[in-house]
Amino acid sequence: TGAWNAFLAMVEAATAELGTKFLLVTATLPETGGGIFSEVISLGRALPVSSRYQVEYTGEENEETLSKKILHSYCSCGSTAAILNTVRDAVEVYLRVRDGASEGRAYFLSGRMTPLHKRQRINEIRGSLDDEENTMVVCTQVLEAGVDLSFKQLFRAIPVIPSIIQAAGRCNRHGEGEKGRLFVFDYLRGGEKKTRQYVYRDGDQREVTDMCLNEHKLFDESMSVDLVTRYYRLCFQRNTQQAPLEKILEAARGNYAAPAGLSPFGAHVPHYSVFVPLVFGDLPEEVKLAMGKFGCKDPAEIWDRYSSKGFLSSLEYKEKKQFMGLMQHFIVQVSEKTVLEVGEPVENRSILRLKGESLYSAEMGLSYVSADDEKEIWFV
Repeated sequence: TGAWNAFLAMVEAATAELGTKFLLVTATLPETGGGIFSEVISLGRALPVSSRYQVEYTGEENEETLSKKILHSYCSCGSTAAILNTVRDAVEVYLRVRDGASEGRAYFLSGRMTPLHKRQRINEIRGSLDDEENTMVVCTQVLEAGVDLSFKQLFRAIPVIPSIIQAAGRCNRHGEGEKGRLFVFDYLRGGEKKTRQYVYRDGDQREVTDMCLNEHKLFDESMSVDLVTRYYRLCFQRNTQQAPLEKILEAARGNYAAPAGLSPFGAHVPHYSVFVPLVFGDLPEEVKLAMGKFGCKDPAEIWDRYSSKGFLSSLEYKEKKQFMGLMQHFIVQVSEKTVLEVGEPVENRSILRLKGESLYSAEMGLSYVSADDEKEIWFV
């Protein structure tokens, strides 16, 4: 919610001055009132036609108790997923449950994997689900954003209300079976350490979430819209977020640098990119075409082009953008501490190269590399 009002103000200005139209696509839209918009037109249904899932707030879990519940769900109902808040938590739970899945039907996902690796893994999971095989997934929040997968049961370490609703959208997603079940719980690493605050840093948002869940320990999809509305209303009551708007006004008065500190992603986004010259599965056609355009037969040659003196400066602006877009398919974003362990810098280049292929796991990417707890973050 930190930069929401400032964002709405800029949207309103663009709409009024430039005739721009905006399409806001989300299952958890915050309030747009307060004079920012005169009218918002909904293109979706106000309420779901049927209730696809039920959410239950169950209390506390640790690595051991959660692992037992995941395995029981996997054996009894088939498709099961668990979403943890940090990479380390996801790794520790995954290592406890993977051997309980038959025929390698246990999968891991996190932002510490390259986009191509995640894409290949998601396709594997989709194939397993389509074949109606028992399927187990342990992951970070990467499963919540834009991933069209559906599970019968899902376990979610408590985040904030919008993330709970996003996770619930992966339960019985297409209404293909019986009502899906999402179990939300307080995760305690080692039975005592809370890790939620490493990702969800706003104390008001955490407190409002806890308040809403304590009032509604059991609810289904038909109630989700009201719950999201109540969550945002309470958050904005605690903090009207007028300070970001004041920065916009300052800029309008001539202090153009005033909004520079505003960030919708918070202040703890990792700033280090590591190039991983590995391919998992078949390369998508668009990646093959881009590689061919720059005369690259494999990822190693992409890196050779990038690191060679004069190559980037020889490209036209559009070509440079295309080449950097190609590189993004093989890049993992990591923290400063992690990059010191896995990254090899190149003079006059901002992207680092993976020190050795053995550091990157075909099963978990860079997820198993140690991390500074208090700077842990995920990247979708």
